[in-house]
Amino acid sequence: MAESSSQIWVCMDCGARQEEPGRCERCGEEPLVDLRKPQTLELLIDDDAHRRDRRQDKVRYGSIPLAIVLTILMAVFVPGVNLLLLSLPFFMGYPVGMALVAFGLIMAYNRLFPFQPRFPYASR
Repeated sequence: MAESSSQIWVCMDCGARQEEPGRCERCGEEPLVDLRKPQTLELLIDDDAHRRDRRQDKVRYGSIPLAIVLTILMAVFVPGVNLLLLSLPFFMGYPVGMALVAFGLIMAYNRLFPFQPRFPYASR
């Protein structure tokens, strides 16, 4: 289906556009929303922002336990890492190391699996 300016009805569930109101041709859900209304564009933009924030939270919460395990494993099995982590004052080496590993995991995940907006045609 070619995307054109005549496709003004949008499905909130799958992001498909179509020319006529009613049921979505792709997923069968209804009702469709009208792209000509400014409130609809704001709704679509806010929905994508909410989905992006939820995804980032899941990635962040998943990377923290993995970073803790990886940091401890590196300290145990990689020579010199434990001495490096213990060399920082007030035993801050482990928390700093875990934070750096978590940050690296988040950046790698976002690079490998970038966020795909459901409504790429809706922009401010």
